[in-house]
Amino acid sequence: MLLYRLQPPLTHYPWRSYLVTVNLALVGLLALRYGPRLALRFPVLLSVLLPTTIVAGWLAAILVSASGHVTLARPGVENDFRVFATRETLQQIFSADGFYNLGYPWLLWLARPLFDGNAFLAARLVAALSGAVLLTATYLIARSLLPPAPALVALVVAALSTMVAQYGLYVGSDMPFAACVALCLALMTFAIDRTKSQEPRASGQATSKPGKSPVLSSRFALIFLAGLAGGCAFLIRHLGLILLPWGVLVIALAALFHHEGHEKQKDQAAKALRSRSVELASTWRSTASRATLVYALGFVLAMLPQLMVNTVQTGQPLYSQQAKNIWFAVYAGTDWARWNEAPNDIGLAEIVLRDPPRFFSNWYRNYGGLFRQRRRRHKGVRARDSAAPAWLPRQL
Repeated sequence: MLLYRLQPPLTHYPWRSYLVTVNLALVGLLALRYGPRLALRFPVLLSVLLPTTIVAGWLAAILVSASGHVTLARPGVENDFRVFATRETLQQIFSADGFYNLGYPWLLWLARPLFDGNAFLAARLVAALSGAVLLTATYLIARSLLPPAPALVALVVAALSTMVAQYGLYVGSDMPFAACVALCLALMTFAIDRTKSQEPRASGQATSKPGKSPVLSSRFALIFLAGLAGGCAFLIRHLGLILLPWGVLVIALAALFHHEGHEKQKDQAAKALRSRSVELASTWRSTASRATLVYALGFVLAMLPQLMVNTVQTGQPLYSQQAKNIWFAVYAGTDWARWNEAPNDIGLAEIVLRDPPRFFSNWYRNYGGLFRQRRRRHKGVRARDSAAPAWLPRQL
């Protein structure tokens, strides 16, 4: 209490959260002092309990902060929320729309009964839970590539990211889409890492019947779940379709490099090199083809509702009018007053051929501006971190 009454050092104004900050600093020092010893004695503490606690704490903080979010942020990423909120029945949800897929309205429909049909409150819960899924997927990816301690640091950095918190509060399809994409990548990475880490124990089984190995069976299950997550991303936004060819390519390349490395470890005799190379090619083709088929099957099963709706109502399985958004950026300068100057069904070829130099110069400016913005943000983060004693009290 004495510290609370005294003026805090480093600042020239009262600091209401001074006691909380001091306690958190002491907890951090205790964690640095005894954390490594506890992690060695109880490995599950570092690999399971702490990540779960971090994600749960983040979710609780977001839900508390979301109680103050009572109106749409317009103009901004919540401009389109009215389109989702007005789809109240299954007939409205399962209708073809060239701009919005049915995944996000479906999520809102599932969550509405928890809030007496209030779409806005349901969307706040969906955004927060999607953020928790995103953090979990982030940790799975980091854990597949790094030891437990660095993976935990990656999770903490993601949990403290202002962008993750911001989109965890926004209502809209942004965070659910990001969560599905991250979960697809995490499951795929985890499947590849699981096969590599357990291959020495299953090598005797995989030589003659690679498809019967329990390691490969669990790997196929994870790849199938990754396909489901990717298909759910497409259900939410058209852009999720890119995960289908990308995932197939990654799985095929992973199978190729995995079997090449396994072959080098198993075959040291030069006399058997040619026969083993033939066996390697056959095994790789078999495993890669099955893995890619499993991924594609999961992806198509998840996106099947959208494909059926589009086919029945428009005759086009991949019905989309997203090309108008490109026209809007290239020719309308993102001026909403000019939105109706072009039809909704304008095609990408027409947009490009109308003025190719203008189209490609706009594309170049967008990507150049993106990279410049990232460089400025990186410099801003470094400058902010160097002045941490000054800005930290204001953030708290």
